[in-house]
Amino acid sequence: MPSLKKLLSKFNREERGVLEFLIEKIVSLNWSGLNIKKLKGYQNIFRIRKGKIRIIFC
Repeated sequence: MPSLKKLLSKFNREERGVLEFLIEKIVSLNWSGLNIKKLKGYQNIFRIRKGKIRIIFC
């Protein structure tokens, strides 16, 4: 499985900054101000949307 740094290196600088910000917010459980929705049909799977970037997490 690829490391997070390797995956982030595939994005441009602006997208990488947004992704790093969102990942920090997810990890710190400080979800205020984020566009989070629970995915239909799943118990504990959510998605965050920021522009054209989507992150799926549980």
